[in-house]
Amino acid sequence: MASLVNVAVSGYGNAGQLHARLLASRPGVRIVGIADPTPARRQAAVQDHPGATLANRLDRLDVPVDIVVTASPPAFHEADTHTALTRHHAHVLCEKPAVLNPAVGQQLAALAADSGLLLYPVHNYLYAQAFQNMRTLVSAGAIGRVSKLQIDIARIGAATGNLHWHPDWRHDPAAGGGILGDHGAHAIYLAESLVGSSAIAVSCATTLGKRGAESSAALDLMFEGGATATITLTWEAAVRSNRYEVQGTSGNVALHAGALTLARSGSIQTWPTDDPARGGHASTYWTRALHADLLNRISRSDLGAHLWQTAVHVADVIEAARDSAKSFNAY
Repeated sequence: MASLVNVAVSGYGNAGQLHARLLASRPGVRIVGIADPTPARRQAAVQDHPGATLANRLDRLDVPVDIVVTASPPAFHEADTHTALTRHHAHVLCEKPAVLNPAVGQQLAALAADSGLLLYPVHNYLYAQAFQNMRTLVSAGAIGRVSKLQIDIARIGAATGNLHWHPDWRHDPAAGGGILGDHGAHAIYLAESLVGSSAIAVSCATTLGKRGAESSAALDLMFEGGATATITLTWEAAVRSNRYEVQGTSGNVALHAGALTLARSGSIQTWPTDDPARGGHASTYWTRALHADLLNRISRSDLGAHLWQTAVHVADVIEAARDSAKSFNAY
């Protein structure tokens, strides 16, 4: 890979702007192209990155690139990723959910492997120090064998976009919206990381909000090895919060409101930590750490196939959850 890394961004909303700003601040990385269908966002892009070539779509962006950041609404991720691989012959950093259709995700994986290119999903919560501390305790056996997880994500509303291109895509099923694809994607890959295995069964109930997208969801997951997880998600809470609790055969560990608590053998230990509910997607240091890993893998020609397979599996779980919810809501 060349010493100078050229990056194009598809979708210049909140996520695209964050990735572009942080990548441009890294030595040897420059933003050379930005694609967005909205004139106002293209104007913002040229002000932020004066040397970048602009286009209204990624497939109309004519500039050599090494990495494409796919930060468009989820319904565009698969097409943008395909364009990045075939037209631009570029590695891909893709926002979550990376794919909506698991079969298409596998096709993209095969295409990337044949081309020697990396597909990297933005599973940024894995880089939160609070979560890493929690996972360290679990993987070290501090609570014995994991038996059950509880993840509760509460928001007082869905995050909103800006500058008028799909400002409300999270409420639009046609754009890939709904809380299962938004916060649910995070919760699923975090749960699998804590358990250390993949979910093999799911049941789900949802509440539909504006325009037919899920505004709340309750999932029950079963994992290889017998562990279970309950995940609740809502955009209708009075208070914004995240809570993660892992129960094991000899104790439990919980992360909530800036405190990591380990309870076992009649004793309780508590450490102050960052609160993932406060950082959200725009937590700068999570994204910087993710970018560092991306660039390091590219420099080592490490295609990290397991990273994309996790994203494909998340799509599979979400698809099964939605099928389950349709059956549940039919009664």
